[in-house]
Amino acid sequence: MPMKMLSEARQVHLHGWNLRIERADEPEDVHVTMANGTTLHLPRETRRALFRRTFAPQ
Repeated sequence: MPMKMLSEARQVHLHGWNLRIERADEPEDVHVTMANGTTLHLPRETRRALFRRTFAPQ
């Protein structure tokens, strides 16, 4: 059975919210989870902006 590689994830504090942002399988895409475990379903452009803000080199 092949093992799934662990994704890179970061904890961020954004506008008063503690979020876990994890790289998705798609390029420039992320999964966003709140501290209480709720998954946020965000528009693609918002997810791309979060990807660039979180993972892109400064």
